[in-house]
Amino acid sequence: MQGAVTIPSTINVDGTVLPVTKITSSFYYSGSNRNYITDLTIPDSIKTIDGCPFNGMANLQSVTFSDNLLVIPESLFGGCSNLKSVKLPANLLEIGSNAFHDCVRLTDIKLPSKIMTIGSSAFKGCSNLTSVTIPATLTKIPMYCFQDCSLLKNVTIENGVQVVENQAFSNCKVLEDITFPASVNEIEYYTILEGCQNLKSITLENPEMTVPSFRGTEDAKLTIYGYENSTAQKYCEENSERYYVEFKTLGEKPEPPAAPDYGDFGDVSGNGAIGLEDAQMVLKYYVQQAGQATPSWYEITNHNPKAPDAP
Repeated sequence: MQGAVTIPSTINVDGTVLPVTKITSSFYYSGSNRNYITDLTIPDSIKTIDGCPFNGMANLQSVTFSDNLLVIPESLFGGCSNLKSVKLPANLLEIGSNAFHDCVRLTDIKLPSKIMTIGSSAFKGCSNLTSVTIPATLTKIPMYCFQDCSLLKNVTIENGVQVVENQAFSNCKVLEDITFPASVNEIEYYTILEGCQNLKSITLENPEMTVPSFRGTEDAKLTIYGYENSTAQKYCEENSERYYVEFKTLGEKPEPPAAPDYGDFGDVSGNGAIGLEDAQMVLKYYVQQAGQATPSWYEITNHNPKAPDAP
């Protein structure tokens, strides 16, 4: 027997109704009974999940989350081989390592616009995943994150991502092209794309980044797009024969953007010193942001004229 399960938002204890705010690793579906669940709904009352209570649920097909959940812990859905549909929480800030490892039937994942951290191997082995967009809020794509996603063809990395770690996209066998935006200043090693046997082109929009030893083959040269007089052009000129790469231009190298001048806004409160009050205001800003509000530095800092959004 199989079926859908909605975790209750309240429980009655001796006549007192209490909210259910946490799911622990001792989730009551244990042993063979864990395979009962096909569809799982997690209510808005849930704010924390400890451990990996859903790991390896063989018949789990879909999950609907509470938008109040900020962290998906490591290995939470690892090995859920029938998981096809996941709607991640809108306010999610972190996905732990191996969270969706080997979810081989997962075809699509929409990363929330507020996500700040993804752990290593989070989507490793999701062999039916076809597309993913990496939001600008995520500064690092960790090692092995999408390794062995053999049908991953469409990858969009938004400007804001800064670091791509080793083997992040290795063995994505149908991936044909990928663009690293201007914000990317470090690609750990060329093996981020190792085993991408259909890769035809890489675009490097940061004209000053250090280019790892990307390489094509004698039968299929790798095209690297970059700006004139960029490190991408220099790399191709020096390694065209050794690594079978060719350069194609994106045009003239753009001028570096001017850094915004916020003065001494480290003094958030504007009281002439940096201290506890400043830290509290910064915390208030990010708490409001995590709650889907649109916070204003100017309002939170009591109209500090040096706030970035001051009129």
